[in-house]
Amino acid sequence: MILKWVSLGIALIATSTPVNAQITIDNTTYNANTLVDGVLVPTGSGTTVSNAQFRGCLNVSGRYQMGYFSTATTTQAAMGFTEGVVLSTGNTSDIPLSLGTNPGSVAQMSRNYTSGSAGELRSSNGAAGQDADIDNLIAPENYYNGAVLEFDFVPVSTDVSFRYMFGSEEYNDQSGSAFAINYNCSSYNDKFAFLISGPGITGGQGYQNDAINIARLTNNAEVGINSVNDGVVGSSGGAPNAANCIAANGAWTASTPTPEFLGFVDGTELNGNTQILTASYSGLVPGQTYHIRLMIADADDGAYDSVVYLEAASFTTDPNTLPVELKSLQVECQMDEHQLEWTTLSERNNDHFVIAASLDGKHFEDVIEIPAIGNSQQEFTYKTSIPHHNEDVVYYRLSQVDTDGTTKVLRVQSAQSNCDQEINMMIQGNQLQIESESAVQEVTVYTHTGQQVLFWSSQKVQHQATIELGAELKEGHYLVRVTTKEGIVTKSLVIQ
Repeated sequence: MILKWVSLGIALIATSTPVNAQITIDNTTYNANTLVDGVLVPTGSGTTVSNAQFRGCLNVSGRYQMGYFSTATTTQAAMGFTEGVVLSTGNTSDIPLSLGTNPGSVAQMSRNYTSGSAGELRSSNGAAGQDADIDNLIAPENYYNGAVLEFDFVPVSTDVSFRYMFGSEEYNDQSGSAFAINYNCSSYNDKFAFLISGPGITGGQGYQNDAINIARLTNNAEVGINSVNDGVVGSSGGAPNAANCIAANGAWTASTPTPEFLGFVDGTELNGNTQILTASYSGLVPGQTYHIRLMIADADDGAYDSVVYLEAASFTTDPNTLPVELKSLQVECQMDEHQLEWTTLSERNNDHFVIAASLDGKHFEDVIEIPAIGNSQQEFTYKTSIPHHNEDVVYYRLSQVDTDGTTKVLRVQSAQSNCDQEINMMIQGNQLQIESESAVQEVTVYTHTGQQVLFWSSQKVQHQATIELGAELKEGHYLVRVTTKEGIVTKSLVIQ
């Protein structure tokens, strides 16, 4: 298949090579030191790291709690990370799943290491298999299958930050299958923490060396099953109760997903995941040595695993190494073009953006350059459009280029091109019925003036959606924005 990209007078030719990649796990090429120095901490950042160590299970009957991951195609688009370090309370090799499969419809990812397994951290093991910080994090519950990656670092500025995503099998899978589970708001509150200690830090949180946990939501709540979820109280055990979620996150509301909750990521086994989150701390003394512990553990039992993904090259103490903080990238399918829109939260010395396109999610060709605002500490939105030719799926890669020429890939997003055939809509009575070849995730209805009058969403994998229109939708013309796994399609709707 040959596809011609045409945008603002630029014409490029790309050929397609079908691939079926998703997430790849490598447990053996890297050790704790090389995962930290060169993967998590970018080479040339100026931040010095040393004494990297891992505590947990490595090669226990061929199973690992730490590894390197890389993503491609729809998994990369949904997750937003291209590579990094992963820690798990189970076996990292169990994370990949066939594309297009609802993780709740298959047997759960659950690797309960037996007590006494080499390296296994749990509260009931002897001193060699215990960890005081995990005990403090999970209390009052017992902890199981802990994993800890820790190292020293010397910052070059007063700030440190890195990006991560948390996922778990404890989340509500909403599949309705024989394997369906939901441990939200229960004692099975798997959690993780990023503990930082060193000169000038007085945590007062009960951790060793007076460390402070910087894995926090914007309201300062710790991050775990009970603080970030889809708002549905569990029914699978562990005495689920809404009060447990409210105690973990005072802003939690029943029946409403927390803003930080994403749902499942295509190509991975976890029932739910958070959005990309940022851990940060200000007040470091440049040139002094600090210590950080990245850790995760099961709560109350060792079944049903959790993971934390750490984005490659995101651990930095140099405020100039990440010049663009990206909030979102959306691709909307129109009749003969894709409309791309992305929003930045801040920019530093940003010269321009580059949009590249691909038919296979692997081989990209540059399509267009968009001048950047340069320097900003406020939200700024960019828009452009690129013609398409009804290919099944197109992948767009957004990169930014510094004023010194340094380039960083920010996000990959997939989109359907066959807009008309992708979404079918009809009205029956007071219901809007939508059918899609790709799973429907969100539906938003707008008036012709752009006012939102209806919003519907679901975490289920469903190709048909029935939506009550409500009395507020009078006769007239509307725009219906349908978000599927493959992108966004906007269609006209007339109510008579």
